[in-house]
Amino acid sequence: MNKTLIIDGNNCIHRTFWTAKNIAGGDNDKLDSFHIYFTLNAIKSYVSKFSPDKVFICWDEKINYQVNDRKISFTDYKGTRSTDSTPHRNNNTIKEFLNLLGITSMYPSSLEADDCIAFLCNELPGSKVIVSADMDFYQLVSKTTSVYSPIKKIHITESNFTKEAGYNINKFLTVKCIQGDKSDNVPGIPKFGKVKLNKFLEGEIKLTEDQIQIYDRNYELFRLDRFKDQSCIDEYTYYVLQLKESENLKSDYQDFIALCVNHKINNILSKKEDWYQLFYFKNKLIDLFR
Repeated sequence: MNKTLIIDGNNCIHRTFWTAKNIAGGDNDKLDSFHIYFTLNAIKSYVSKFSPDKVFICWDEKINYQVNDRKISFTDYKGTRSTDSTPHRNNNTIKEFLNLLGITSMYPSSLEADDCIAFLCNELPGSKVIVSADMDFYQLVSKTTSVYSPIKKIHITESNFTKEAGYNINKFLTVKCIQGDKSDNVPGIPKFGKVKLNKFLEGEIKLTEDQIQIYDRNYELFRLDRFKDQSCIDEYTYYVLQLKESENLKSDYQDFIALCVNHKINNILSKKEDWYQLFYFKNKLIDLFR
């Protein structure tokens, strides 16, 4: 059965940037080199761990820009997020490396990277592993989709979902809609603590009209199947086109090494055989037996 690794790009580069910044100690040349290497090495560790047949990385960056659909319906959505673009300073270079490793980058148009990831989980055959520290992806866990948290080092599947998440899979999105999400600047239902929440989940109490309005608003903000809506047909078509174009992406070992030399990524150059074995050897065998 095919296995696809799907990486939350922004989540990954933010984590590796702050690690690189702490180590670089104010030296910007070292910062860039460290950031590129830490990002690539993190992705290498995920590929080594899960041995996928294909790897995608989804970004919040919008090449075909349209206004965020969620912000149209709720202007405060992610309103408290930092606007500091410094962690993204090496994005283009990192993507260049990823292309040469045969890793496809995908982008949203009016939605977000989360929706690209949900689309891939819905469209691709076989098993899918999402790599992200963002718990929003828990709503996508199924028989064929799992989530790996690179911070907690936990692999969330159907079998351990309740233990790790605290709720049954089919209640996860419901709980999120009631509780809201501070990181997204989306408030939940006021005065709805754990006791009251459990009573609601058990069917002992019902939501008032005002509470239903908050719940419905949050549901529209948090659900990751919006790409299926008729109103998002252009977004869906955009994802399909990118997925089709990904079939033409070819890895290139020689150019990858040349780029490492150009950017002085010596930690890769000193172990280039490891990178060849992991990203190129299998593809070379496939080409030989075609």
